[in-house]
Amino acid sequence: RQAAIQFLRTANPRDEFFLVSFNDRAELTSRFTSSIEELENRMMFTVAKGRTALLDAIYLGLSQMRSARNGKRALLIISDGGDNHSRYNEADIRNFLKEADCQLYAMGVFDVNDMGRTTEERYGPSLLSELAEMTGGRVFPVSSLGDLPDIAA
Repeated sequence: RQAAIQFLRTANPRDEFFLVSFNDRAELTSRFTSSIEELENRMMFTVAKGRTALLDAIYLGLSQMRSARNGKRALLIISDGGDNHSRYNEADIRNFLKEADCQLYAMGVFDVNDMGRTTEERYGPSLLSELAEMTGGRVFPVSSLGDLPDIAA
């Protein structure tokens, strides 16, 4: 949450943003707006819980991008990269990204020393990296949540 807020506070005031939150399912929490305050308020009610529908969230974000007014489009994902509950699969998302005219960026929390990680969490960093690279975007990895606001700045 802090990373997203930091990112928004340093953005160009003419930019517009939307918010997709995801756990068991992806949900459009806020449509396009330039109101940072509105997005911050919406983020206060997002809770990390349950499973992770990351690929569904990317699909929903790409769908929302179709109504963007600005020509330059970027989708920012903040996640551990693990997906374990999506309807869409990786091939679907790759195809959507090829057609989307949108760069994918990700801030990832990747604790490579955590032996309790699931297969999806272990594979997550490479998945996010692959998806970002195919769009000309990139991944900004960190090893702890506390580092995310620094990356966002």
